[in-house]
Amino acid sequence: MKTLNAEKLAQKVRKFTDTMVNENRIMFGAEYLVRQEGKIVYHDALGVLDENGGTMPKNHMFRIASMTKPVTSAALLIMVDEGKVDLMAPISDYIPGYTNMTVGHDEGGKMMVDRAATGVIRVFNLLSHTSGIGTAPLCAIQKLPWESLKATVDYYATQPLAFDPYTATSYSPTAAFDVAARIVEVTSGMDYEQFLKERIFEPLGITDMGFTPDENRQRLFVPVHSTVDGKVTARKMTDGCVFEQIPYAAYCGGGGLFATAQAYSEFAEMLLCDGIGRNGQRVLSEKTMRRMRTPHVPESMQLLDERWGLGVRVITSEHHHNNLPLGTFGWSGAYGTHFWCDPVNQITAVFMKNTCTPDKPGVSSVEQFERTVYESLED
Repeated sequence: MKTLNAEKLAQKVRKFTDTMVNENRIMFGAEYLVRQEGKIVYHDALGVLDENGGTMPKNHMFRIASMTKPVTSAALLIMVDEGKVDLMAPISDYIPGYTNMTVGHDEGGKMMVDRAATGVIRVFNLLSHTSGIGTAPLCAIQKLPWESLKATVDYYATQPLAFDPYTATSYSPTAAFDVAARIVEVTSGMDYEQFLKERIFEPLGITDMGFTPDENRQRLFVPVHSTVDGKVTARKMTDGCVFEQIPYAAYCGGGGLFATAQAYSEFAEMLLCDGIGRNGQRVLSEKTMRRMRTPHVPESMQLLDERWGLGVRVITSEHHHNNLPLGTFGWSGAYGTHFWCDPVNQITAVFMKNTCTPDKPGVSSVEQFERTVYESLED
């Protein structure tokens, strides 16, 4: 294990943040929290909060978008630990509407049925982007029935898959993880938000993560920044929604959570420590946690130096372009959030920003932050 040099890391983060701000890739402010062996090595918020200036504060609320997926995976794996869900079981065992699925194609933004699906969707397919659910047109989230998680998931069951289960991998932005969240509701007998609160957040001492922010937390949301005619501005977000037009009550398992950097760091520490939080509370069994960070997609379907585990990307090559060690795992969010867990060097890192302007491929702020952390390691 190598050791992080805190002073070097702080200098490098400030330098890279200045560059990202100047290039409108971190438009106003960002927050970073890096731990090694559970201890905070670096935690700071840099830049300004909004168009009016003001120092970027720590512990504000971020829309974490797809960083919700690892939380949903952890929730479903709790039910696996309890013997109420089998990762290899057909999802129709829990939601009968998924018994006779079809495969189709996208025609002008609408899925058209081609044939009956071959094989069944198994629970692990939901978490490894190999189910075929909700890949292309279903990304048009404003068209979906979002009055409840059940209504949304029942609707997905009426739509054709993009491919036969476990014959390909294609990123499911929300749908597959909404189905996973619904399975948690069905098998636990609990409202999904309440399940997360009672089985993950409260045991870990997390208060600032959830689907439904109270008035105080709403006031602490970091603006989502964009550019209009070359000028940086705050994007008007839909009231009553954390992610796009999805209302709080839909409990979007693929993207609906908000969190502070501190809150997500506690969750990441639990993942790194094989299911045990920093406070000593066990949330997941060691066996199940190891399944989460094991690749579940064969190389024949995902020819990269990283492959899908259960709700997380897993580094599968010793020659990763950013020098992340073999077995490192984590994920990102559409508004620029990112985290990873490094079991080799006992590091968790959380990067929070909220912007809807895409980074440049190959030199994104996420990649730059990863490089910055590993350039700060010393023997």
